[in-house]
Amino acid sequence: MNWMGPFCTVMPREWVEVGNRDGVFLAYPSGTNPLLLQISSPAFPNGGFLPMPYRSEGCNCNPPLQIVGLPPVARSLLVILEQQGTPLSSRTHWVCWDLPVHSLIETREQNGTNGRNDFLMEGYTGPFQQKEITSYRFLVHALRYQLHLPTGASRYQVEKLLGASRVAYGELSFFV
Repeated sequence: MNWMGPFCTVMPREWVEVGNRDGVFLAYPSGTNPLLLQISSPAFPNGGFLPMPYRSEGCNCNPPLQIVGLPPVARSLLVILEQQGTPLSSRTHWVCWDLPVHSLIETREQNGTNGRNDFLMEGYTGPFQQKEITSYRFLVHALRYQLHLPTGASRYQVEKLLGASRVAYGELSFFV
C-alpha cells in the first residue's frame, strides 16, 4: 500500500502538511532541523555595536549582510531585525521576504517585499539610541519557496507561513 502517495489522507504523526499559494499540499518531516547559516556583516562584528549610519538617527538603512551556507534548494530569503529583552516580546524593526537567494544582502536592499514593523511602518526602521545598551539581532531564513504575501503584512503573518518551508537559518547579534 502506497500510503505516501499524493492522494493519501492518512499521514504519519511526524509529518506535517504545508500549503503553498496554489493550494498544493506538500509533506515534509516535521522533525527535520534546518541547516545553520553563517551571517556576518562587513559593517560590524558579531556581538559588536551597530554603526551610526544604520541607526534611525543616521541614514536609517539596513547594513549589508553576508550569508554563507545557503542550500541549493533555497528559493527565497526572509530577514527579520528584532530588539531583544523588551518586557513582553521582541520588538520587530524590519521584516522583508521573497528576497532573491544571494550570499550578500546589500545596503538599502530593494529586491524583497517589506512588511509592517512594530512602528507601523513598511520597511526598515533602524535601532535608536536608548538609555541602556540594548541587544538586537538579524534573523535570516532560507526558504523552500517564496511566500507571496502582500506588502505590509505583519511578522506574525509571515511566521505563520514559515512552517516546513524553512531549510536554513542563521542570526547576527549586535548592540546599540
